[in-house]
Amino acid sequence: MSERRYLESEAQLHARAKAALLQAFPPDPVDPDGDEGNPDAGSSHEFLTGTLEGLTDFYEMLDALIEQARQDMAVAVGLKAQADAYALPLYDRATRLEIKAKRTEERLLNVLLDIGEKKINRQSYDLSVRAGGNPPVHILDPDKLPTEFWRQKEPPRPEPDLKAIKQALQDPARRDALANAATLGNPKPSLAIKYK
Repeated sequence: MSERRYLESEAQLHARAKAALLQAFPPDPVDPDGDEGNPDAGSSHEFLTGTLEGLTDFYEMLDALIEQARQDMAVAVGLKAQADAYALPLYDRATRLEIKAKRTEERLLNVLLDIGEKKINRQSYDLSVRAGGNPPVHILDPDKLPTEFWRQKEPPRPEPDLKAIKQALQDPARRDALANAATLGNPKPSLAIKYK
């Protein structure tokens, strides 16, 4: 089984086990942490996390993937710093490592979205899924865009000025100028990794 399929399989197992545990041991609405005022008792969240960690390899896989992405980004930063002094192949390798780290983050985001996890707290990092911030601009018909929404690049043809288009689409007074030419898309969720 490939690493990708194994991660997806473990994520699904994690989600099913979590749902079953929460159904069998629902959190107390009066004391959701489960410590009943006793700081030494440990929380029901810690119990749930510990149980899930024992049942699946999901958290270990997350730890390994996050650490690999972190190392790839660190090596990429170092290689880019040295690329000017040595040679272009270092810069190319740094770019490939950055792309690899971003793909790993995208894969983690997709897995978390698939299983419905919004936040995971670990000893060395926190993962949280953020709702999309800025909606992307989709050009429906470039020929219908007024010239004020184009910026000149290299010949032969100018390209749409997405920043000006986005501002116009968000302004009700200017939105009609772009009717049937451009629209705002749905914001994409993103993954935030906070290292401790």
